[in-house]
Amino acid sequence: HVAVSKEVLNAPYLLASGSERIATQVMVLGRYLWMLVWPHPLSYDYSYPQIPYVGLTNPGFIISLLAYILLGFYAIIHFAKRELYAFAIVYFIVTLSIASNLVIDVGSPMNERFLFQPSLGFALAAAAGFVWLSSKKGLLIPIRIFLSLLLLLSSQENRLRAGAGAGQRGKNGEAKGFNGLLTVPIPR
Repeated sequence: HVAVSKEVLNAPYLLASGSERIATQVMVLGRYLWMLVWPHPLSYDYSYPQIPYVGLTNPGFIISLLAYILLGFYAIIHFAKRELYAFAIVYFIVTLSIASNLVIDVGSPMNERFLFQPSLGFALAAAAGFVWLSSKKGLLIPIRIFLSLLLLLSSQENRLRAGAGAGQRGKNGEAKGFNGLLTVPIPR
């Protein structure tokens, strides 16, 4: 016998109507797509009411629905031809469906960790796209410049974030990192 939670923190769509539930779930799937392209801002808390309920006329729901319909059609048409992009899309959708709340209620409307497996499909498609673009004669140098700038910016962001508090010492000589959030005692 499985106990079913009757509180909104463990069942985020408990207070939503049927159409709000579906519309919000599909809108969240669109947020996942956007998060893969532009992962900012990230949050540790996407619980109720951080993700507001939306209706069937909400632009986020409509855009998300259209995006997944297009991805689905592309995957259906090209999967039998054994195209890499179609496999990447199918992998993305199948692995994301597990945590989408469309199949089962997972107890959270959205969570970044739910993208770990599906992001492999996205990364596969992105890598294939870069390989295809680099095969174009005049695009090789601009692609290398773009990827170098992207790597430089992301490494700079990580260095600034991690190094902001690195090297600081507490009153007892312990090392403090990440703006003092992490304290590591130094053995004497």
